[in-house]
Amino acid sequence: MLITVGSRTSKLAKWQADQFIELLASKGHEVNWKGIQTRGDLDQTTPLDAFGERGVFTKALDLALLNGEIDLAVHSLKDCPSTMPEGLCLAAVLPRDFHVDILIQKPGFSFEKRNTIATSSSRRKAQWLAKYPDSNIVDVRGNVDSRLQKFNQSDWDGMILSRAGLERLGAMPPCFQLLDWMVPAPTQGMVAAYSATDNSILNELLKRLEDAKTRFIAELERSFMRIVEMKCNAPVAAHAEFLSETEVLFRAEVFDMNGSLAFQATEVLQKAEAAQAVEALAQKARSLV
Repeated sequence: MLITVGSRTSKLAKWQADQFIELLASKGHEVNWKGIQTRGDLDQTTPLDAFGERGVFTKALDLALLNGEIDLAVHSLKDCPSTMPEGLCLAAVLPRDFHVDILIQKPGFSFEKRNTIATSSSRRKAQWLAKYPDSNIVDVRGNVDSRLQKFNQSDWDGMILSRAGLERLGAMPPCFQLLDWMVPAPTQGMVAAYSATDNSILNELLKRLEDAKTRFIAELERSFMRIVEMKCNAPVAAHAEFLSETEVLFRAEVFDMNGSLAFQATEVLQKAEAAQAVEALAQKARSLV
């Protein structure tokens, strides 16, 4: 079976697509790749919050799937809206990579002064300012390479990025700090594939390739985000991880539109009841923003 895999055109997006290409090829399938530019790729100056939608990095790939131009679309799952487009399904989720954010720093960085920190994420901005309210936050757009270049050419003191993206590209800088106190974006560090709902043969194949535990926690984190976003697009952070075969640690934070912390929770949940418990937490958070 010939399978066309689509993704964005950046080096990181191609690395992610290659994970599925290699898996499918190892099963004897002929696979080719098609690069597709999205609205978020074509416009790298508008702040992400100003787009007014979460699908700026995914809609073009959704349309390519629906039009039959590609058979599956590979995404960084955190870029995907929490509600699936009609006619498409979340076909597979690979094992999660590093989910932690990092702060890359200029030499001599010190928390004792008023720092200028770059990030394109409203979540990261809110979390950083909650801990370091005197900081100056600047917006930065672009792929990993272009953001690193902008940082090196700027007078910014630090920039917040996902460790997973830097690790995947072998681009970890010499000066950085793990921000493990930050609850990450829902599904941060996960690579996933969308396909057409009615492509039963491909969907069955992809189901056998995915990681069941990562799929389970992805659904928890996406469920929390989906329920909160029914009310507003306030910054949402959520992270789930297995403590044992039957227990899941779930952490979440929701900020109001002004960046103030509106909801925070850390719960140990039984796997069998986790979906219902996360829904209840999300409904509570939704009532507070």
